[in-house]
Amino acid sequence: MASFLTAEDRHTIRADIRNPATASKLIRGAIGDEALDITMTGTLTMTKNLHFTHRILRLDPAGTNRQANLPTEASMKGYFGLIVNAADAAETITIKEDAGSATIATVAQSESVLLFCDGTSWWGIILTASSIT
Repeated sequence: MASFLTAEDRHTIRADIRNPATASKLIRGAIGDEALDITMTGTLTMTKNLHFTHRILRLDPAGTNRQANLPTEASMKGYFGLIVNAADAAETITIKEDAGSATIATVAQSESVLLFCDGTSWWGIILTASSIT
């Protein structure tokens, strides 16, 4: 399995996770468990840092269809993350690879895309909203 961390970094994290004083801060920063809400004003060019700080991105296309470009595949090997279309109306977000040419997914209102990158290609699985009553 690919890792973004060196063996030394992984060893340090394992040691720090066992320390209650640093565990919660370390895990939050390393795993990126906080969601981020973004109101789009045009094409959104995403960065590696954005994805690793926030594994869940809730994007609001703000009244129109928008495009979001992913980081380069080589820099994202092994990445898993979720992009949610948080539109309040029938607006789509087209997720494209870094050059903006190949479409990875088209995400409608109330849908999400689960993204994975193998270092050479992006993969996306569309997820629909559901509720339990």
